[in-house]
Amino acid sequence: MFLVLISIDAAAGAVTPLLFQRIIDDGIADGRTDVVVSLSLAAAGLAVLSGGLGVAQRWFSSHIGEGLIVDLRTAVFDHVQRMPLAFFSRTRTGALVQRLNGDVLGAQQAFTSTLSNVFSNLLTVVFVLAAMLSMSWQLTLLALTLLPAFVLPARWVGKRLAAITRESYELNAEAAQTMNERFNVAGAHLVKVFGDTGRESARFAAQAHRVRDIGVKQAMYGTVFRVGLTVVASVAVAIVYGIGGVMAIAGSLTVAPSSRSPRTWAASTARSPRCRTSRSTS
Repeated sequence: MFLVLISIDAAAGAVTPLLFQRIIDDGIADGRTDVVVSLSLAAAGLAVLSGGLGVAQRWFSSHIGEGLIVDLRTAVFDHVQRMPLAFFSRTRTGALVQRLNGDVLGAQQAFTSTLSNVFSNLLTVVFVLAAMLSMSWQLTLLALTLLPAFVLPARWVGKRLAAITRESYELNAEAAQTMNERFNVAGAHLVKVFGDTGRESARFAAQAHRVRDIGVKQAMYGTVFRVGLTVVASVAVAIVYGIGGVMAIAGSLTVAPSSRSPRTWAASTARSPRCRTSRSTS
């Protein structure tokens, strides 16, 4: 049901530009108010439908995601409980806690957020390409030539973000291990009797700084990637509008009824009785 809702939402998003095309070609260009009003209401209805679908998708994703967290945490806890005693003597407690907390949340986000985005984007690409091909195959091919500018940086940044995320999990596990060791009764007793609180504080501060640095690095990689894609998309839109405008002026692309070119429509309008009456009156 979650994937079905995503599919319907993607289809609704691809239909909206086609409605705008019909508003211009069949409504405004022909002076038909009924077509403009009806298609505008249809576009508004699709917007409301998309909003409702977004709420429903969030409901399903939250239920699926929270259910995954319960299942994963229970499975990991049961697995650790079955391990021999030697396992606990050589395994860091903080690492186990990190598996039950951070890593489980990462797996949940990978299923709900990443899976839904990938599936939605694939469907959106298919529907939008179909709509674009129906309007102008020339501009569609032009837009597809910019596809490597999206795919190649995504593959490059994706590998580095995966490595950074893995490193951040390890650093968080080390910090959690330090807190678990120092905050229990036995660890606190050892630090008070034999340890140096200043040294322990400096050690934990160094770990916290490493976690901060990896977080900043991860945020900057993601931000630069998103900004780069946004710039490329804006440039692509500008190119399509520029070339599409030139094609519309030349008459090879219509911004009027699809059965007539702009020049033919202008000529027929000039020959119409209403136009001649308006000229004689003026």
